[in-house]
Amino acid sequence: MKNFLLDLSTSEAARKRITTSKIAWRVAKRFVGGQDSKQAIGAARALIDAGMQTSLDFLGETVANLDEAALARDEYLRLLDGIATTGVPSHVSLKPSQLGLGLDFEACVQNVSA
Repeated sequence: MKNFLLDLSTSEAARKRITTSKIAWRVAKRFVGGQDSKQAIGAARALIDAGMQTSLDFLGETVANLDEAALARDEYLRLLDGIATTGVPSHVSLKPSQLGLGLDFEACVQNVSA
């Protein structure tokens, strides 16, 4: 089951199916703040205004190559920039496996340090 869920988390076909299916998106949106950093920041703001705390995350897990790790790094940087720009009191939850840890330790350190 774990391998199935990990494979599903990296599947572009699954992402498209969930984000374009009205039924699937209705279920997923309870747990997903949006499809981009702007939507995620807006969802975080609404939750904070309702008295909750938030942690933002870029969905995904282990990456297949360093280009994917760089894309994940860039998404996290957009989230951090949005937090700083809007003043939303939130933080991000980094996954080293998504930033290239399984491929190249030094590249992962650089991505985390960016």
